[in-house]
Amino acid sequence: MSPFEQAQAGAPPGDALSPAGDTFRALVEQSIAGIYVIQDERVVYANPKFCEIFGYSREEFARGVPLAELADEADWPMVRENVRRRIAGEVQSLHYTFRARRKDGSPIEVEVHGARTELGGKAAITGTLLDITEGRRAERALRLSEERYALAERGANDGLWDWDLVAGRVYLSPRWKQMLGLREDELGADPEAWFARVHADDRDRLSADVARHLAADTPTLEVEHRIRHADGTWRWVLLRGAAVRDERGKATRMAGSQTDVTERKEAEEKLLHDALHDAVTGLPNRSLFMDRLRQTMAFQQRKPDLRFAVLFLDVDRFKNINESLGHAMGDRLLVSVGKRLLKCVPPGDTVARLGGDEFALLLTDYGAPQDPARCAETCCLPPRRPGAR
Repeated sequence: MSPFEQAQAGAPPGDALSPAGDTFRALVEQSIAGIYVIQDERVVYANPKFCEIFGYSREEFARGVPLAELADEADWPMVRENVRRRIAGEVQSLHYTFRARRKDGSPIEVEVHGARTELGGKAAITGTLLDITEGRRAERALRLSEERYALAERGANDGLWDWDLVAGRVYLSPRWKQMLGLREDELGADPEAWFARVHADDRDRLSADVARHLAADTPTLEVEHRIRHADGTWRWVLLRGAAVRDERGKATRMAGSQTDVTERKEAEEKLLHDALHDAVTGLPNRSLFMDRLRQTMAFQQRKPDLRFAVLFLDVDRFKNINESLGHAMGDRLLVSVGKRLLKCVPPGDTVARLGGDEFALLLTDYGAPQDPARCAETCCLPPRRPGAR
C-alpha cells in the first residue's frame, strides 16, 4: 500500500488527506488533473492522469520516483527550493510553472499547485499538476504571429484597416492615417468618418463595391478611389479587403489594406495624355482628333440637324524656317500657331496638330452656315505686330 493509500485508510480527521472511502478515491482516480504526493524529494503517489502526463506506471510511482528525474535540469534548482520551503514550513502552499520531462525524455511544461501536509508522521506535499505544453505552444505561436504582424505592419508601405461590422467600429493603423497626414488620435473608429473623406465622385462606386462584396457577389474587395489628405489635396488609393462570415454566410468583419497609388495614377494619366496630345504644342494629336471626329459623326446619326465642319491648314514655308533658323525656332512657331488657332474657335471645339506643320480644326454645333468660312479667314489673318492698331 502506498503512503497515500495508507493515509486514506488511517489519517486522523484533521489531516489534509483525511477524506476516505470510495467517493474520495473515485474523485482522485478520475480527476482530469494530475494528483501527486511528494515526500523525501520523491513522488510516492500519482493518480492515473499524473502517470499519463509523465509516462510512468503507477507501480513505479508507488516505489518512488525521484523528483529530479521529472524536472528539467535548468528548472530543477527552482523546483527543489520550492519543495524545501514548504517542507520547512516557510510557506504553506505554492503555485508555479516549470519545465519538466517525461520518462522518454520528451520535454513538457506543467503548472503545479501544492501544499504542505503530514503523511505517516513526516512532512509531505500534496497537490495537483496540469500539462500546459500545448497551451504554452499556442501562446508562443500567437505571440510570434502578433510580433510578425506588428513587424509587417511597421515595414509595409500599406495602411491596414479592420472593420467590425457587428459593432460598427473600424480600426485604422498608424500607417493608414500617416498616409493621409493624420495623427494617430484623429478620425476615430466611426466608419462614416472614413467614408466622409472619400471624393464625392467616387463615394457611390466605393459603397456599391463594398455592398457587392458583403453580399458575397465578389470574392474580394478591390477598388481604386480618391480620398482627401489632411492638406486638402486628393490622393489616389487602392483599397483591398476580404470579409469574414459566420456559419450562415453573413459578413461580420472585413479587413484589408490601403495603398497610396497617386504617383502611379498620375503617371498613367500623363502617359494617356502624351499618347493623345502633341508633345510640342500640347494640342490633341491625330489619334485624338480622329476619335473626336468619329464621335461627332456618330452623334450626328442620332441628331441629323447637328452641324460640324473640318478645317485643314498648314504653315507656308515652314521647312525654310526649320532649315534656316533651326528646329527650336520652328517649334516656337508651331506653339505660337497653336495658341493663335485656339483663339479662333469657340470653347469646346477641337484644334489639333496632325504632324509636321499640319493643323486641323473640328467645329461643332455652330449657328450660321458661313461660320466655318469666317473662322478660316480669321485663322489666316496675319498676326498683329506689337503696338499696332
